[in-house]
Amino acid sequence: MERSFKRIRIVVVQPDEQVYFDRYYTDPLVAMDKFNYFCKLAKINYPQEVEFAMERTALYNEMTAYFPYNEINPSNQSGFVQVSMYFEVDRLQVVDL
Repeated sequence: MERSFKRIRIVVVQPDEQVYFDRYYTDPLVAMDKFNYFCKLAKINYPQEVEFAMERTALYNEMTAYFPYNEINPSNQSGFVQVSMYFEVDRLQVVDL
């Protein structure tokens, strides 16, 4: 089964679930660049391993990077605790091999 994506959503969350950034993109390369940019900001002075999670539903594919230590990390000025990328599914189709 093949998936086609209509747009990509980037969401950046700060402590207490405050949304810092929430935007939609149609160009996957621009969305990936923005995801990487926010992950790099969240990783500054971050002493622990980054936690990644992926989820796949009928409506979207999600990739999230978690930075839980940033809630109490005074060395990271961004304070980002989560950077997520959602690929919204446009349609599903069966591919004959």
